[in-house]
Amino acid sequence: MRRNRIVLIIVAAVLTAALFAGCTAPPETDKPEEKKGVDPALIYDEPETLVEPDPDKHIIVTLLDEGRDIFQPVNGYSYRYGPSMIMYKDGSMDAWFATPGTHGEWDWLTYRHIDPVTGQTSDEVAAVQPTGESWDRLSCCDPGAIWFGGYYYLGYTSTVDIGGIRNNVFIARSVSPDGPYEKWNGSGWGGDPYPVVYYDGKASEFGAGEPSMVVLNGKIYLYYTWKSAKSSGEQINQLRVAVGDASDENWPATLEYKGVCYDCTSLNEQDSADVKYIENFGKFLAVCTDKRFSDTSRLAFYESDDGLTFTRIAELRTGLARKLHNCGISSRQNGHINTEDDIYVAYAYGGEWGKWATRMHGISLSLGDEPDFTDRRGKSTDLAVEMSEMPAEKWTVGVTSIPHAYRKIVGETFDLGIFWTDYSYTDPIAVEDTSKVKLSGYDKSIISVKGVTVTALKPGTTYVTAEYDGRSILIPVRVYAEGTPLDDSQTVTALTATQKEYRIGIEYLEAKQIRVRADYAGGTWMEIFQKDEGVTYSGYDTSIIRVSADGLISSRKKAGETEVTVTCGDKSVTVKVICE
Repeated sequence: MRRNRIVLIIVAAVLTAALFAGCTAPPETDKPEEKKGVDPALIYDEPETLVEPDPDKHIIVTLLDEGRDIFQPVNGYSYRYGPSMIMYKDGSMDAWFATPGTHGEWDWLTYRHIDPVTGQTSDEVAAVQPTGESWDRLSCCDPGAIWFGGYYYLGYTSTVDIGGIRNNVFIARSVSPDGPYEKWNGSGWGGDPYPVVYYDGKASEFGAGEPSMVVLNGKIYLYYTWKSAKSSGEQINQLRVAVGDASDENWPATLEYKGVCYDCTSLNEQDSADVKYIENFGKFLAVCTDKRFSDTSRLAFYESDDGLTFTRIAELRTGLARKLHNCGISSRQNGHINTEDDIYVAYAYGGEWGKWATRMHGISLSLGDEPDFTDRRGKSTDLAVEMSEMPAEKWTVGVTSIPHAYRKIVGETFDLGIFWTDYSYTDPIAVEDTSKVKLSGYDKSIISVKGVTVTALKPGTTYVTAEYDGRSILIPVRVYAEGTPLDDSQTVTALTATQKEYRIGIEYLEAKQIRVRADYAGGTWMEIFQKDEGVTYSGYDTSIIRVSADGLISSRKKAGETEVTVTCGDKSVTVKVICE
């Protein structure tokens, strides 16, 4: 979604680099306080039986009201886009949005509890923020929320590319809707995040992102945008799906790619879909915005009887704001909708980039004999984006550290820089009374802590949870042996395959590009692939594939498999390429 931001890999290896010596005994830590989960009385029951979908019937969507703004900008660059909404039995909802980040981080995910009837909301707070020097270090945007098995799960988009391209999909979980959240790290939960959907296409494209989820029959359906290109240069904009085992605590490791749900009508005019399951109809429903940011913008709806293949069946324009984009539809906690529920759609709108309001409408769903495109030429409403005033009383929306991660030598003593942000998301504000900051969760054998002062004890990586005024942030602290040149960002100490296997269709020639993670002597790392970065590719069967100087794989239109050796400096790693 953000700035128009997926073949799936099943993560089998922990990519947290083995840079430091580990402990043989469990580390001693100060543990953060745990929060209570959702009230079970508010959670909808699972359906006793499932309805068989009628392939001859199609979902009809009706707009019920003129809508209300649930957010208006408070300064010159302000937004809450991509809403993800969970409804409860009492008629209230939890909602998550993409908002501006701070101090170099583009977007955060924030949370509110909302009464859709009155528009009253709780104070907004930050739910998920980037983790310093990690795979999601630049941004957390495009929330997709679900609750099952005692956890809220938030899917989101991020990248390590400062151009906002080659995005990946990430998942975080928490027992409480406002956090704190722990992120999927490739083999479990917590610490540095790793993608659940890694983008292996052409590096110059948007990539993978904008997730939504549905749990049905013990399976979790993960839907995501995939914007890539074919070898010919023809661009791809698709909704794709992977399915996993919802009963497995580590379900991201069970995800299997199941294919393309539909091709979008255009590359840039149509954005991501929010997908739900309609219990009464036995059908899946996807809603997205089309002709986004234009005077002819609209909501577009797709349906599916199996959750895998979708067909466009409706459009809405009349009564919606013009220049809308990045929408969501409310559901029960598991991604289901019952037509007896109050159902809402919400979207961002506005013609000036980054200064968008967020609007919500009630809708109803029914079945008809034919797809309904009668509103395709309807008339949307030209609404001016109204600026609202800052709340008179400030509160702590989120906390952060500056820098966002620390690299230190054994023996060094330093203070953590803890800052807080208010509703304006302008420059972060230093916490003046640091006695109100609680630090926990860290390995006491790697660092010692007194107040906000930290002393590096031995080489290793640990994560400090810093809590202030009810909000918290996870701060990576990486400690290195004496003599480590922390200013050395050129010498490669480790090369790791970010994806060990690439599959190329002989007929469907989507471009694939090999990329690897390079860890440097100074403790930094990058994803590299270009000749100018010192990367070379060799050792493969030239009768099956060709690999360009920048890692782009071309098929020779011959089935088979081969291995490619990727080298940078004196380090190398091997990946497999399968042509089928």
